[in-house]
Amino acid sequence: MTLAGVAVDLDRLLVAFAIDEARERIDLVVHHPAFAALAERAWHVTYDALDTAIGSEGVERWIGTIELANDEPDEAKPLAYLIEAVGVLAVTATYEQFALLRGEGDDGRPRFATVNLALKRIDHPTCTAHLTITIPLAAPDDAGLPSDDEAAALDALEDAILLPDAIFVGRETGAGVRVLHFVAPPGIDVTGIAPDGAQVDVVDDPAWDFLRRFD
Repeated sequence: MTLAGVAVDLDRLLVAFAIDEARERIDLVVHHPAFAALAERAWHVTYDALDTAIGSEGVERWIGTIELANDEPDEAKPLAYLIEAVGVLAVTATYEQFALLRGEGDDGRPRFATVNLALKRIDHPTCTAHLTITIPLAAPDDAGLPSDDEAAALDALEDAILLPDAIFVGRETGAGVRVLHFVAPPGIDVTGIAPDGAQVDVVDDPAWDFLRRFD
């Protein structure tokens, strides 16, 4: 392969990788001796090689972060090892890995979230909207969180919500509210799905950008 006058032998491309078990994807460090000469064009070589090795859908489904390295990283291996790792992950993936996350809002109060980090956008191409159901807490404490009894009631309420055309992504709690997150087809009928006092919002988000809040 020749790119802008620089010869690139894809057989010399090496990868070091780690399995992100929570997201069921593979994070890569990619190296080729020609990267220093190619500069930004090295990305072209990288994506061409990955698409050839595991397919463009395989890249979207199984590859997480990609870092380019001019120097050969530790434990770098030929692409064949990545192909094997992707094959194993494709067999063992559950597509459902709920992680408990904790953060702070702008007010300094805690926020808790339980999110399915292994959900794959490529597997739900019609779900291009982000649907939220915001439920005010009846009796939040000073930190804006529910009591154990109210948390249990909210969990039961969540289980009772029927949205057959939507995919549940997770929930977050804090600042006096419980917010349920779904991805759904645009134009989904949300009539009557929300409990009394709750607010339903549907916004266009084909790239699922809302998930960045949970990184």
